[in-house]
Amino acid sequence: MGTEPVPSADPLLALTAQLASGQSLDWAQAQSLEPTLREQLRQIELLAGGFGIAPDEDTEAGTDAKSALTALQPGDRFGPLCIRQVLGRGSFGQVYRAYDAELDREVALKLVHGEGRSRSAILHEARLLARLDHPNVLRVYGALEDDGRIGLAFELIEGQTLEAWIGGHESLGAHALVATAMELGAALCALHQVGIVHGDLKPSNVLRHPGGRWIVADLGSGQLPGRDAMSAGTPRYMAPELFEQAVPSEASDQYALAVVLFRLATRQVPVSGDDALQVAQAHLRGERLRLLDLRPDLPAPLVRAIETALAPDPRQRHPSVGHFVAALTAVITRSPERTRRRRRQVFLGGLAATLLVAGLWWASPTKVSDETQWDWLSTRQEGIRTLRLGDSLGIDEGLQLSLQLDRPRYVHVINQDLAGQRF
Repeated sequence: MGTEPVPSADPLLALTAQLASGQSLDWAQAQSLEPTLREQLRQIELLAGGFGIAPDEDTEAGTDAKSALTALQPGDRFGPLCIRQVLGRGSFGQVYRAYDAELDREVALKLVHGEGRSRSAILHEARLLARLDHPNVLRVYGALEDDGRIGLAFELIEGQTLEAWIGGHESLGAHALVATAMELGAALCALHQVGIVHGDLKPSNVLRHPGGRWIVADLGSGQLPGRDAMSAGTPRYMAPELFEQAVPSEASDQYALAVVLFRLATRQVPVSGDDALQVAQAHLRGERLRLLDLRPDLPAPLVRAIETALAPDPRQRHPSVGHFVAALTAVITRSPERTRRRRRQVFLGGLAATLLVAGLWWASPTKVSDETQWDWLSTRQEGIRTLRLGDSLGIDEGLQLSLQLDRPRYVHVINQDLAGQRF
């Protein structure tokens, strides 16, 4: 462990010495500093996490008696945060609503109990997550410590989970399935890009942003590739190799995404059981439901893409989550009948939330010809209808932009949700 800080009459020097030695900041002492200095110290503790941790310091989180996660109560403090409410328990720790007085905002605080994971590994993972800035990934503000305990500070989303959303909606059609896959798949790809495997993707770990988009959460259960861990996952969403002590991987995240889509399409999971043992035995016996048996109305390529992602052998799945999503989107991006005139059709796919049809921006160095025509079309099993600006689009509808151009042009289409998020 780091050496004890040298006592100093200067509170700033004393506090930076605490950081350098790996200790938690004494925030009562910090109150004598200027607000700008307090904010800088807060950022260092939140975002730098293990500032004073030597590379070879790898003691397991939770092995020290001080690391025992006694439940926090409203009014308790954790570093600079004040606990306001218990939100629940997720993978690897309790979750609280907390207030950050320095920035005057509420955050979600997750106390991480580790389960054999090292303190330095947890802090390293938190720093990786804090670098992510993706609309479908829950924003991580950073890691902080208090009395030997480690907490992760997240953006607080006031929205229902995908699990709750499923309970109030019918099974999804092809377009809505693909739209949801695009959002969840993009989130997983963003995590994989920085070297993080989620490890526990399931409907209860996906949140609905007030603006309409889906956000993958419970990131504290993530795994750095190569770690042995079976306990992180939820049995019905776990890939079969994880029951044989394989390490969580991008391929097992792909399997979990396929199970989520299977459930959205059928309200069932492909392999079920009352506990992990029953699910593992069902995998061994090859007892599982088939998507085509339950939803013969879905396009065959879509069914095939999901079934491939559910392959028992991870080597038989798609090469990556990105390839999986590409196989799904190919189902709805196939052009309908081609006309004799030059037409450019852009399929935006089914949307995971109700939208308002927005405007169209043209990028052209010259004035658009009067011969140029464009139409927004809604596609459902019942047929196609033309949309007007301001019309709403249901979750079971596909959105198609049909363009008739006088000559080849560049066209830029911008989607914007109700929260102003563009994508």
